[in-house]
Amino acid sequence: MNNRPRSREKNVTSGGGNAFERTSSRSSLPIGEKKSLPAILMVVLAMILGGGGFSLSSLLGGTQPTYTDSSSTTSWSQGDADMSSINTNVDPASRSKYANIIGGGQDQVTVMVYMCGSDLESRSGMATKDLQEMANATLSNKVRLLVYTGGASRWQNNVVSSSTNQIYEVKNGQFSRVVDNDGNRAMSDPATLTRFIKYASTNYEANRYQLIFWDHGGGSVSGFGYDEKHQRPAMNLAEIDSALTNANVKFDFIGFDACLMATVENAQMLSKHADYLIGSEETEPGTGWYYTDWLTRLSTNSSTTTLNIGKMIADDYMSHNKGNYNTTLSIVDLSELSKTLTSPFNDFAKSINSMMQTDKKTDVMNARMKSREFAQTNRIDQIDLSDFAGRINNDEGSKLSSVIKSAIKYNRTNMMNAYGLSIFFPQSRTNKIDSMVDTYSKIGVSDEYSKAIQNAGTLVSAGQSVQGGDSGSFGQLLQSLAGSETSGQLAMQMLTQMLSGQNLNISGLSNRNTKFIRESTLSKDNLTQYVKSHQLDNKKLNWVNEDGKKKLKLSESEWKMIQKVDLNIFYKYNNGYFNLGEDNIFKFDNDGNMIADEDGTWLAINGQVVPYYHVSTQEKDDDYTIIGYVPCRINGVRNNLILSFTDENPKGKIIGASTIYNSSTTETNPKINTTLKQGDRIDLLCEYIEGNKKSLKVFGNMLSYSKDIKISDVKIGDNKMIRTYHITDLYNHSHYTQSY
Repeated sequence: MNNRPRSREKNVTSGGGNAFERTSSRSSLPIGEKKSLPAILMVVLAMILGGGGFSLSSLLGGTQPTYTDSSSTTSWSQGDADMSSINTNVDPASRSKYANIIGGGQDQVTVMVYMCGSDLESRSGMATKDLQEMANATLSNKVRLLVYTGGASRWQNNVVSSSTNQIYEVKNGQFSRVVDNDGNRAMSDPATLTRFIKYASTNYEANRYQLIFWDHGGGSVSGFGYDEKHQRPAMNLAEIDSALTNANVKFDFIGFDACLMATVENAQMLSKHADYLIGSEETEPGTGWYYTDWLTRLSTNSSTTTLNIGKMIADDYMSHNKGNYNTTLSIVDLSELSKTLTSPFNDFAKSINSMMQTDKKTDVMNARMKSREFAQTNRIDQIDLSDFAGRINNDEGSKLSSVIKSAIKYNRTNMMNAYGLSIFFPQSRTNKIDSMVDTYSKIGVSDEYSKAIQNAGTLVSAGQSVQGGDSGSFGQLLQSLAGSETSGQLAMQMLTQMLSGQNLNISGLSNRNTKFIRESTLSKDNLTQYVKSHQLDNKKLNWVNEDGKKKLKLSESEWKMIQKVDLNIFYKYNNGYFNLGEDNIFKFDNDGNMIADEDGTWLAINGQVVPYYHVSTQEKDDDYTIIGYVPCRINGVRNNLILSFTDENPKGKIIGASTIYNSSTTETNPKINTTLKQGDRIDLLCEYIEGNKKSLKVFGNMLSYSKDIKISDVKIGDNKMIRTYHITDLYNHSHYTQSY
């Protein structure tokens, strides 16, 4: 019974749930707009939830929140990812370092900070806080610190302008403006970055150059930077490469005080421009890097090795964010990685492609869904490559994992199975595969790996196509109604049409972004037979009453097809239903059968029931971390309140909040605000379904944040409720148990 997910431990306390609408519905959606439901699905919901001719007891469905992705990772581990000392070993194949360190404190260092303030500054003053940390450093004449500013509609200080880009030199605790007006330039334009680097390297010549990107990051898919003053999208990896190439400067290190930029793709691209990459695999806490101490240390001895500088940055980063949301920072030796990665990475990709030509497709996708994933609420499909390679469990994976670990000279993390470098591998965002393959061709990532993500995306799409296409819960709600399940013959016909480029009935896919299916090297006949024999049968998702309990009985092979399980509750209110979210609450009997939760309780904060969505579960032996979020407004701004449940604190705690953006605004990821303040107002937001309308309601009593806030489970109330379990298979397709 190794394929069973872990449940959150309930902590039931007394009290009522207060499940009611506090005010009329307001438009408090992600920055940007939220898609409305297709009309036909709203009609179906109206009929079911409103009692219009369908029995509530026959409901098979639920609703999936816009930003949720839940997974459970088993106890596989390659050892502790958090490093206590620097790995000073250097592979003999490594190229020579670009930076020629003179030694004896005689080196001249120019540190360039490319600071796109964005809403991190205009809302929270995070850039100003880091500027103050820089000013607090004791800098010598051997270290010149330059900051290029822009991208924020408002700066929370009386120095930096919001109307024009500027360049400042930080010295003697002061900000000296060396370029007063560099125009109103988009910070996500690579030409702006090139312009800054050329200015700094020309006017502040040095033998050691260091570059830091400061803002939002979106990983390999989206790149860097959200300029709230300009409509230009983020600077993707190919554009960063172009900017650095045109600047024609080699760097000691390039760092990202931004989310999700410690990726293999980024490292391979940057290896042409720098000796080291310093970055995070995960979303960063809002406080980000701490600048004072390492800048002071570098000024004390400008010949301090890059690894020692990086270690101080990483250690300070962890200590100043202690106890906060999942935190990582790694130092990657690009001079080594550039010479050692190519062959084992290519061999590993070939082995994946070979496995996907056989029934070992299941092994590949199980390894994918159990690997450490980052930014799961945003579903960017970035996983730890070393963890993934190890889970594939072949010689090629072991060799690749060893090469990666050798190139990562220092890694600080409080996350299990986060070894320092992530990579894109599709499961949720198949619509990004074509753009990633295009990026790979521009920055020189393995063609064999491009084939691997094309094949994986084709497999996921094929599995979804057979089930009717839409992996979202409302699409599945419609298909789960009596008589609407896709027949075997029709399913195979739909799959054949999908593989030939016709009838692309999968949400987010069209002929414009499915080149990966047409170029996939998977055998269509083999794929068809595989998908036909590897499907989760919805007819088996009915409860069996046994020993006075509702039980779900599935085989071991069927459990192997399942990547996540969450309880979904709809609570009757007036003429509609509140969707209270999804929580990993269940039990198993001695035979491995799942037992339904029936006690009528739900997660609450200070006794107030909250809408809650389980995001991820990570396990290592008896250690575990469960992350989820509560949709809300904090002081009027749309956020997700982030909750953590661990083996050390199973009752849970609030560890931060994340601002919500619509993808039309930016696809980069926000830093996590870990500095919630005493008295911050928290208005809960809950999805409400009534008739043919779905809206977001202000829910229950307002909460006031305090450090002693309590999380527990309480009775929801006496109104009717509908419960179902949302089960997601290895194709990222949604299934729903019989409701009860």
